[in-house]
Amino acid sequence: MSDGTTTWTSVGTIYDSEGTITKPMPAAQTKLCWRARATDHAGNVGSWKTACTRLGRIERLAGTEPHLTAVAVSRRAFPDGVPSLYVATSANAREATAAAAAAGYKGRPVLLVGKDSVSTTVATEIERLAPSRIYLIGRTSVVSSSVARKLAELAPVTRIGGANMYETSALVSKATYGSLADDPGVSVQVANAGNGVHLLAVAASEINYGEPNPLLLTKRDYVPGAVLTEVRRLDPPGGCVVGGLQDVSDHAFLQLHEIISQGYNGVCRWSGGDYKVAAYLAAYTNRGPKEEIYVASGSSIPDAIAATTAARKAHVPLVLVTKWSIPEASKRLLEEAEVGTIRIVGDTDAISWSVAEDLKRYLD
Repeated sequence: MSDGTTTWTSVGTIYDSEGTITKPMPAAQTKLCWRARATDHAGNVGSWKTACTRLGRIERLAGTEPHLTAVAVSRRAFPDGVPSLYVATSANAREATAAAAAAGYKGRPVLLVGKDSVSTTVATEIERLAPSRIYLIGRTSVVSSSVARKLAELAPVTRIGGANMYETSALVSKATYGSLADDPGVSVQVANAGNGVHLLAVAASEINYGEPNPLLLTKRDYVPGAVLTEVRRLDPPGGCVVGGLQDVSDHAFLQLHEIISQGYNGVCRWSGGDYKVAAYLAAYTNRGPKEEIYVASGSSIPDAIAATTAARKAHVPLVLVTKWSIPEASKRLLEEAEVGTIRIVGDTDAISWSVAEDLKRYLD
């Protein structure tokens, strides 16, 4: 086992080094237990830790790094090939959320790379998915040309990257959506680039089932010019800013209002506490009992990015929690979901074992 990985063993099932199931548990078994220990980069081996969960009810999709977590989610949510996929860097995860919204709309996965490297595990997953096109998100200062060349060995690459994250979000939108003027049911979502909970919530949401839901990034005090230009091009019948005045000012709101005010729906504001907004968006777009849901950490954006596309593909909610607790708004969402299976995305650095145990009470 290489440095920095986790060794997984279990009773009745086999895990690979990323903690993903590689052999099914016998159907008659109802309890899943495994042991894990980590080896740091100095070669020091930690103590064994044991955890158990009920089979088929709680599933953790995780790796020791965000790019491995994204692969674990991709394997679960996208078992077959895909026409295209998105690649971003975990170091610039907020920019990647705009791509996640586009990927979710198209039913595509998002995989993560380093600025200058593509891990063997990620390359192998791309080969398995066999896309005809890879969309690489970010300018060359974010994701290097060497990464683009490596990816081009696997499939044709289209780079989408602007001078900053705001322009990149506008370019992703332009590459994904045509004019929205003729569809009265759609709207554009504008969120503060500094609020990861809001970005993840919008990326995972479906304001109208299967309809376009562009995510554009903004500053608090004003909407950048590239984003305003894209809103004009989209010509949406409606739009919403995400968050209260501490996230998006009245001035920024009015900038959007001047463009969208003549639309069918005008401009709205999703406001409240961060996790309250996230829960409302998830509930608004995914009402009623669900066979499964995804749970991710709102404070661990790189781990959670892959969960947004998986949730949208399955048309189920993404419930956001913290490492150590389940926010009250998320608890209410879980109670209403009457869920059968909960898929936790991220390792224990993102979502603790105690939160995983607490989630069991919400199983139907």
